[in-house]
Amino acid sequence: MKVLYPFLGVLVCSALAAQQFNHQLPIPPLLTGTTFNLTINDTVHQFNPGVNTNTFAFNGTILGPTLEMHKWDTIQMNVTNHLNEVTTVHWHGLHVPAKEDGGPHTVVPVDSTWSPSFRMLNNASTCWYHPHTHMETMRQVNMGLAGMIIIRDSAEEQLNLPRTYGVDDFPVVIQDRSLDGNGQFLFNALADSVIVNGATRPYMEAPAQMVRMRVLNGANARAFIIAFSDNRPFYVIASDGGLIGAPDTVTSLKITNGERYEIIVDFTNDNPGDSLYMICKGSQFAAAEPGGSGNQSGNSALNGVDYNIMQINVVAQTSSPVTTLPQTLIPVTPWQQSLASVTRNKSMMGMGMYDMGMMSINGLTFDMNVINDTIYKDAIEIWNVSNNSPQVSHPFHIHDIQFYILDRNGLPPQPYESGLKDVIYLKAGETVSFITKFENFTDSVTPYMYHCHNLHHEDMGMMLQFIVIEDPNASTEEIAQQNAQISAMPNPTQDNWIINTESFASNAQWTLTDVNGKAVQSGNTNGRTQVSVNAASLATGVYFFTINDGERTSRIQLIRN
Repeated sequence: MKVLYPFLGVLVCSALAAQQFNHQLPIPPLLTGTTFNLTINDTVHQFNPGVNTNTFAFNGTILGPTLEMHKWDTIQMNVTNHLNEVTTVHWHGLHVPAKEDGGPHTVVPVDSTWSPSFRMLNNASTCWYHPHTHMETMRQVNMGLAGMIIIRDSAEEQLNLPRTYGVDDFPVVIQDRSLDGNGQFLFNALADSVIVNGATRPYMEAPAQMVRMRVLNGANARAFIIAFSDNRPFYVIASDGGLIGAPDTVTSLKITNGERYEIIVDFTNDNPGDSLYMICKGSQFAAAEPGGSGNQSGNSALNGVDYNIMQINVVAQTSSPVTTLPQTLIPVTPWQQSLASVTRNKSMMGMGMYDMGMMSINGLTFDMNVINDTIYKDAIEIWNVSNNSPQVSHPFHIHDIQFYILDRNGLPPQPYESGLKDVIYLKAGETVSFITKFENFTDSVTPYMYHCHNLHHEDMGMMLQFIVIEDPNASTEEIAQQNAQISAMPNPTQDNWIINTESFASNAQWTLTDVNGKAVQSGNTNGRTQVSVNAASLATGVYFFTINDGERTSRIQLIRN
């Protein structure tokens, strides 16, 4: 008979009222700047007083610090491994070169330091970091290795949103864990209890105003349907890749392994002293889902029932509260399907949650020495990902790029899924189509991964890999033009466009013209990688920004609304 240590005592069924949430939610330290030092330690953490649980951690005893980065900055990471085993660190969601991505090929040996450097190209978003060690990912994450990344940019900073870390903008890392009779981790795909930010039975203090929660499912295999105990509506403002077009009002939200959603919860009508719970509506899972009541999910006490995740205690407003939300956020502009040059079909197959050797993509299991797909740089592609498993769900994750969902079983995505994504949840029998572009980086040796983000399935081989190379049919001039792309944010705007001009020489000339070809503004990049163009003085309509540095020219359409 398996003996479990009395771990988290998650609230189930009639036990709801008896449980006390008496541990204040830890807020991981916030590291800022452009250089980040992470030390991976073999350490201990006390979930229960007087009981030391062996853990792995970045810079502490459980999980790791939150890393705040800014778009366009050059980031220097220094990762030192003091474990007694090799590991890797994958920057989940970041668009970085393959050698800096931290996949299973990029091992950090014992007592050594890995120092990747990359330019931050992601939009404002919530990403995370975790091990991606070959066949050891689940165990090392289960031991405590994970941390959040917050990316800022000028478009997000112009919006009236909560963004004071730990005050009205909270990291919420939800995981499930089990301990044995000695207080040590069990390595179950689906565990018996929940932790948030590494804490048992946590309570969070939320000011009586709009509060932002950056929710990350960092569990091994379990999905969550988050909601609130009073069934209050809340607003989804961002998914994996950043802000969506407009806040989407929901009363519950399914979030699978590796997914991130930023939500806004309105506490403006609550009084200090009020309390409620963030809950999981586990009873709403289908039996075959990881969290449902089906036998393939094991015998966890959490399966198929509703339970509390954390308590929320309302406190007084801050000195400068956000009490309303913007009606719109940023433009969402997927690539045109007519521009896609390749369509790829990926079939995920697994016979059950725990069946060894039965996890595959297109009938193949992971081989470190086999490149499964070769993709040309700047190709726009459509991927059709199907879950052909008879009874188990799979979260599909792809490295390097992010994508826009085109349809789910032929139907448009929900509004909260309309932004950039890097994880998609597929129930048994579902097919999701997405469109993406493989831009900026090439490497004929080091591959990127795509895989099931159920870490148990990933370690069992449900993962393949791809490389991105230059198109051999593209001329030198075409390649130069492809490398000289520009982008504008926000677009449309009423104030200023911020144009990314990093691909051009430091003295590039630019011109803004109206639809009749009349120049209305012009200038020089003067060594900058961004150009700010004033739209406030312009009439509503369409404009064209053209830039030339003597070798390359690029043009982008801008909208003044």
